[in-house]
Amino acid sequence: DSLLQESLPSLASIVTMLSRVGVLLTSGLGRARVARQPARNCSEKGKDQALKFEIGGKKETFKVVDTQVEANKAYGFFSTLKGQKLVGGMWVVGSSLGALYQIAPHWFFLSKVKDIYQSYSKGFPTLIKEEMLNLINEVTVDMKLSEDQVKSVKLFVLTLTEPHAWGELGRDALVGFPEFYYWEDRSEVPIEQMRFGAVLDTGADCHLSQTQIDSDAAKLFCSSMILSPDAKKFSIAREIHRTIIQPYMTQGIFSFVFILLTYNTSRIINKKLGLFKRPPLIRGIAYLGLLPTMFLSYVVVKDAFNRKIDREVDKRAAQISPEYAAGGVEYYEKVMQRNIALRELEGEGGRSRYTGKGDVVQGIVRVKQASLQDRRDICASYL
Repeated sequence: DSLLQESLPSLASIVTMLSRVGVLLTSGLGRARVARQPARNCSEKGKDQALKFEIGGKKETFKVVDTQVEANKAYGFFSTLKGQKLVGGMWVVGSSLGALYQIAPHWFFLSKVKDIYQSYSKGFPTLIKEEMLNLINEVTVDMKLSEDQVKSVKLFVLTLTEPHAWGELGRDALVGFPEFYYWEDRSEVPIEQMRFGAVLDTGADCHLSQTQIDSDAAKLFCSSMILSPDAKKFSIAREIHRTIIQPYMTQGIFSFVFILLTYNTSRIINKKLGLFKRPPLIRGIAYLGLLPTMFLSYVVVKDAFNRKIDREVDKRAAQISPEYAAGGVEYYEKVMQRNIALRELEGEGGRSRYTGKGDVVQGIVRVKQASLQDRRDICASYL
């Protein structure tokens, strides 16, 4: 019992000491929390730092901005839902404008197209002669066009070397033909007054010298400008068929689809490769690889479609009758004959534009039109 009585005071003292230590620890931790709180508040205030100056009695405050942080915010905006909607809307508008670029000249701006290509004589639009009106009326009869379709066709004399058509038959169509369709003999060709060479050729005189005028190439050129009625009828029928097919609608669809396809392909690349998490330079390099690829794909598809349309309108015009087919053969032979003459008369520029057989020199990747020899052969197949 005596031992128990002696140990009880010592145990009590130990408990008292432990309780005092606990109080000290608790108060110390509390003070530490209070001390750390101002430090955290100070660090948060540091995000919006500012410098204050007093200049000439006027106080000025300038914020300290981290330009890299701000740049990252602007760049990261495009990865947000709002940024994606904005960019997507811009691409949709661009796609619509691309389609409109192909369609508008044939729907809304036919009068402007006529103003651009209109041929003038002595300051006035070149008149359409009665002989050409009768010939074109024969074409509409041979093609079995309805009265409404015939009324929708507007004619004019253009400055191009081949007839061309715009618009939609039955709604509003514009058909132009060159002035040399009026000429019946080589002597009517005003070769002395004609300008030769492309607009971008060097500043040499664009008129032929007397030696060139007397050359065989000049005679070949004058002969190529004289067409038979069947050849003229074939070329007019070919262009009227162009207004029936309306290739500009498909070309507008191509523009719309390829622009949107470019946008969606870039979105897929961004998502799969996580380009928004990488430096902007990496994303720019990816775009530099994508844009030329898509543009090249677009022009290749567009050129292939244009060549198909060339062959299709020749085929339809040649199918009207054997006379039209013979006229088509003559027409393309005269075009090639004219190109051979121009190759000689225009010197280096002519040799760069036309082949020795009279075809048009085209690129390796871009072949914009069907070859003249192929088009002549299509007409010959219907004789």
